[in-house]
Amino acid sequence: MARGKEVDVNSDLTFIEQVEKGKVTLLVLDGHSGKVKKYEAVEHGSTVVETTKGKIFRVRFDDYELF
Repeated sequence: MARGKEVDVNSDLTFIEQVEKGKVTLLVLDGHSGKVKKYEAVEHGSTVVETTKGKIFRVRFDDYELF
């Protein structure tokens, strides 16, 4: 299941996104491919953008539940 959602990018590589009240959203901008993806941050844990050779490799989610 993919968590990232593609964001429409204009021909001049600009885009428009709105802040969603009550949510933490991460925008990952890839200048190599000209793509933008939007991810919702995990409630408890970390979201890590991993790169290899200067390019985005994957986005990793380490989340947990509080007891």
